[in-house]
Amino acid sequence: MVHPASAGLPGGGGLSEDPNLTIAEMPAAPELQEMLTAWHTWPKAGRLPRRAAFDPVDFPRLLPWMLLFEIDGHENRYRDYDLLYRYVGSAFAETLQSEGLTGTYISALPDPFPDRWFPSFDRLRQDAKPLAVRGKPYLIDKTYFRFELLYLPLARNAPADPEAVAFNLICMHREVVR
Repeated sequence: MVHPASAGLPGGGGLSEDPNLTIAEMPAAPELQEMLTAWHTWPKAGRLPRRAAFDPVDFPRLLPWMLLFEIDGHENRYRDYDLLYRYVGSAFAETLQSEGLTGTYISALPDPFPDRWFPSFDRLRQDAKPLAVRGKPYLIDKTYFRFELLYLPLARNAPADPEAVAFNLICMHREVVR
């Protein structure tokens, strides 16, 4: 598929890429499985761990591949909520050309990116349980690898509602496509 938005990108004019994402209950990558196991051990107030349960020091090898989104009521043309980039790991940023996104809402990204990503966030908010998202980079001329993302829902620190998904901690695994 060639997306018209690729025409204005460096080297653009017709990147043949797949915008589709698939959602799974469990990650396939071993390091994401380890992260999921850790999430299950974090203390929970209700069904979710609080944001304070995540200590980045526990994951030095994975930290450059992580994202942290805060979910808030910032209404936009896509949804009645939005996701604010709170942390973008250095390896993630470099790999997916995402430098400088900290403090940016996902709805502020250029089309077609909000439409691509909001459905997976909708599911995370609805189900309030971890999920894996798989796909390939889109519109950045990096068709040589595919990724798997582990979404981990977190509640706000007390005294906020322990059942409401307020943060999404994401960790990325990538592999070269042969």
